[in-house]
Amino acid sequence: MAKETYTLVDKHDRKQQFDNGRDAGEAFARARGEDRPVVIKSTEGKGAQFLATTAQSHDRETGEKTHIKDFNRSDTAFREGWERVEREKIAAAYERDRAA
Repeated sequence: MAKETYTLVDKHDRKQQFDNGRDAGEAFARARGEDRPVVIKSTEGKGAQFLATTAQSHDRETGEKTHIKDFNRSDTAFREGWERVEREKIAAAYERDRAA
């Protein structure tokens, strides 16, 4: 099987390298949208591709900047890492609301 590496890069040119998609998905989910993170997946012998990106948008009503993260859902390990962090965020929000 060809070796895969994942590189998370932000607008400040900070880089993090991962050997598995799950860790890369978790890191991307935790990265601040304001830092405009992207993930590049490199597959030995096949080259590299953008796996995940962050776009900037403006709320039409408030004019406030929002950041939208998206990624290629076909990378199962990356998606699992992303979903794990998102479930943690939802559980934490639920606990905060419940305590209030």
